[in-house]
Amino acid sequence: MFLFMTHPINWFEYDHPSQKQKKKKTEKKDRIDKTWVSVILIPMKPKDTIDAFDAYLTKRGLEIDAVVIGGAALGLLGVVSRQTRDCDILHPSIAPAIAEAAREFASLRRASGDPLDDDWLNNGPSSLADVLPAAWTERLQLAYQGVAITLRSLGRLDLLRSKLFALCDRGLDLDDCVA
Repeated sequence: MFLFMTHPINWFEYDHPSQKQKKKKTEKKDRIDKTWVSVILIPMKPKDTIDAFDAYLTKRGLEIDAVVIGGAALGLLGVVSRQTRDCDILHPSIAPAIAEAAREFASLRRASGDPLDDDWLNNGPSSLADVLPAAWTERLQLAYQGVAITLRSLGRLDLLRSKLFALCDRGLDLDDCVA
């Protein structure tokens, strides 16, 4: 039996087919012995997705040069090898043509069975730039260089600071902070 987290507080049970015969009524006190599985969809491998998007943008004559943070940055830098839900762009604001291309790209990927969200490329954490230490732009490091895409990431300490903010906000980023 797996217990799925749909919200940090709400959990629901899922019986794997091999466990259905063994199912017994679960009481809250027994849940500590169960396997916990997060329901948060983790659909993309950063390097593979960015490589494919780079080819997509190249064919359309579009380019992006940006600062990436979060799980995508950690994956592109080789710090972690896990998948992530999205690609968070800290700076600059994503140009409308790039945003539209990202949505079209996601739609094409979904048509081929990849569960990539329309907002997989986003400026969600852009307000973080206001609270990073001064001169953070001087500590950027190259995370990805393609034909149409150049992505830089925060320096190691600034990236850790951004993940600590995320940990405090969502409570899901401890492994990234340790990495």
